[in-house]
This record gives sequence, structure tokens and C-alpha cells, in this order.
Amino acid sequence: MTTSPRRIRLFEPVIESLFNQSQSADAYYLNLPARFRNAEDYDIPDWLSHHPKLRITRSTEPDWGPAMKLLPVLPLEPEPDTNILTIDDDVIFPLTALSTFVEAS
Repeated sequence: MTTSPRRIRLFEPVIESLFNQSQSADAYYLNLPARFRNAEDYDIPDWLSHHPKLRITRSTEPDWGPAMKLLPVLPLEPEPDTNILTIDDDVIFPLTALSTFVEAS
């Protein structure tokens, strides 16, 4: 997943909906560019930067827009059978979203 500097403080309910799934993921990534749309910096809240289940990746590349949800994860998850689910920062997911995705894949 990725987010913007303006929305980063507002998406705790989205994060919590992921961590309360009926099936857990092996890893959770928040992918952030160095600067949002190459202009605005990120101020990462403490609750997010210290979250034990979340790995924050910071790219030195320019902001890739929505592709930031996926592209930074590909080198970190090189197994071809890995399921990768991209997340929108404004959607609270039902408890079975992850298990439904895994079953469908």
C-alpha cells in the first residue's frame, strides 16, 4: 500500500482492518516515495513508524503514483508464487478480504 502526506494520519482504520483479518498475511508493506509527487515530504506518525506488523519502505526513486503500491515490493518478494494484494488507503476491508483473495488466486 501507499498513501499521501495528507492522508497518512487518517488511515489508521484501514491499517487496523488489515491486521484484524481472519487470515494473516506474511508481510505488510507501506511503500513511500522520497517525496510525494516529488514535492511534499512525509511526516510519519509514531503509531505508524513503530507498528510491529508493518514494514515501511522508502524509495529513493521519484513518486510512481499508484504503482508505489506494488513496484517497491517486487524485489522484496521474489518468489513467483507469492500472492501480493495492493491496498487503497481509503478502504476499510471486511474481515475475510485476505482469505477471499487467497482462495480466488
